[in-house]
Amino acid sequence: SAQQLPQPQTPVQIPVQQRKLALAARAHTRHARHGKPDTSLAAKVPRLMSSSEARQKTQEHAVARANAGDGQPLAAKGYSGAVLATDSILRRSSHLPLDDYLGSSLISYALKGLDNAYEKFVIADVLSDAELDVPRYPELTPSGRELGGLHSALSFAFQDWVAVVAYDLPYVSRYYWDYLFARRGGAPIVIAQNAKGDFEPLAALYHRSVIMQAAHLLEQGQGDIEELISVCGATVVA
Repeated sequence: SAQQLPQPQTPVQIPVQQRKLALAARAHTRHARHGKPDTSLAAKVPRLMSSSEARQKTQEHAVARANAGDGQPLAAKGYSGAVLATDSILRRSSHLPLDDYLGSSLISYALKGLDNAYEKFVIADVLSDAELDVPRYPELTPSGRELGGLHSALSFAFQDWVAVVAYDLPYVSRYYWDYLFARRGGAPIVIAQNAKGDFEPLAALYHRSVIMQAAHLLEQGQGDIEELISVCGATVVA
């Protein structure tokens, strides 16, 4: 049966616009270092793809991966991987996705942890494709809540199971994801519980079958992922 997770603490409210400007300034500096002009507003604030453009890009990416020539059936290729760098994550985090962390960008560690995924991509509105080595898709239903990012990740994923992680969790490794994936049960969500009894919904596996329930909760103004978990049920891995 589903467990009722504790309500999250109120995050520190950091203006989203401030973070967007910081990302734009950082992109401008990086272009300047490499001798690439960056004079247009479009270069600093990337144009967001429409949902139809994003879906087409997803399909093209999935077809390319499916035609990679490894001969494995699609079902054998496991799970998709999505890193969330949406406004709701930016507000609660004390670091930006491109902040340096031990010599690499913070978001690169979350992406590295998804190396065993069939595909990996980022859900973000404030990063440009040039700053990432993977596809970037927009948040389809901007809600200012973490459930909106999860809903978008499930919408764009090609596999039925999706490993969803926040960009500011650098220590979630591929072994962690493989461990969760191997322990799927009858529930559509697989979530880890640490020694303190806390759950981490932003480092969990979600089945795409919960998309409609996620959309329904968003329509009702409920944006907490914990609410989705309590409604749909989860396999808890200690």
